[in-house]
Amino acid sequence: MKKPTTTAGQLVSISKLIVEKKAPAEDTQGLIDSGLLSDLLDADVSKINRNVFRRFCGLPPLDLLVEISPGILIVDFSSTVEEMIAAGRYDRRNPLVSLGRFQIEPELSVLGEVAYEYMLDWPCRDITTDAELRRIEALSRSNPWQAAELPHLLAFGAACPELQRKSCVVGLGTAEDMGTECFSPCLIGDNLCDNNFRGLDFELANKKWSRRCCFVLVRRVSLRKFF
Repeated sequence: MKKPTTTAGQLVSISKLIVEKKAPAEDTQGLIDSGLLSDLLDADVSKINRNVFRRFCGLPPLDLLVEISPGILIVDFSSTVEEMIAAGRYDRRNPLVSLGRFQIEPELSVLGEVAYEYMLDWPCRDITTDAELRRIEALSRSNPWQAAELPHLLAFGAACPELQRKSCVVGLGTAEDMGTECFSPCLIGDNLCDNNFRGLDFELANKKWSRRCCFVLVRRVSLRKFF
């Protein structure tokens, strides 16, 4: 007995999924031209483990996408950058941090502990810094998010230490000019290297970030909203 062909309703669902994913036209065309879509239609997808497939494609596992839900981050601006790094207990760090070029601004240090709402943005595709900043701007115009700066990222690393073992976590709010290039801080882990470690590093900001990356977003809130 011949299997029924794809229905009109299923085609509509596929079209809606493409629209919801906001997939660039060139990516959709690339999926068609590469033959990968044809291969998936030929395969018995019921035997494919989705998380294994996502890992092969360089995407975070599904459970990781919901593992860290939006929450509250306390940033203690009275601490020095060195103290914030020590609180994160990183196994390695870029030596540039220890040169003292990253300091808490005096006007911020008097604030002490400040509460921020945070969330993670997962583009799940390679993306430039400019494109990610546009995504952040479009998320909420009435109560806008901002890309995490180094103090926010360090506070996140201390509060959620295991996440960086699974995905590179980036703070685009800090873009440090180091000679001819600009760098942003990121938290890395053993998903990028052979050793089991947590590290603090800096990556070129004027490049495409890997689909393995997620971005920390923050916005200041009143503690009364949550306690």
